[in-house]
Amino acid sequence: SYASVNCNHYGLFDALAEASEGKWPQFSAQSLANLAWAYSTMKEVNPRVYEGIAKASMKCKENFTSQGVSNLLWAFANAGHVDSDLFSSLAPVTSSLLVECNSQALANIAWAYAVSNVDD
Repeated sequence: SYASVNCNHYGLFDALAEASEGKWPQFSAQSLANLAWAYSTMKEVNPRVYEGIAKASMKCKENFTSQGVSNLLWAFANAGHVDSDLFSSLAPVTSSLLVECNSQALANIAWAYAVSNVDD
């Protein structure tokens, strides 16, 4: 991906955001986590993207894997776009997935909730 090779192609991220409008419910939980991670890693500031991802993620929260929920929460916290509804909605799912998490996922989840100031 562009984000993992640190290729700053900002026009592409703008085009991705535009193309995703209205299609958020069609994305899988994994795709939502991947998009959030990419936007966060590239330091892309696009509140509409994060809002779309958050709403769609809350609707498919039962479909997240331990890595997916970890990456999603990390991405939102890293981007400074902490959506308290998202973090609260994912808390029970996240709790049920903790036994499946590796040490990195556990650390990401702990950090994301610590910096989010969400009481869940």
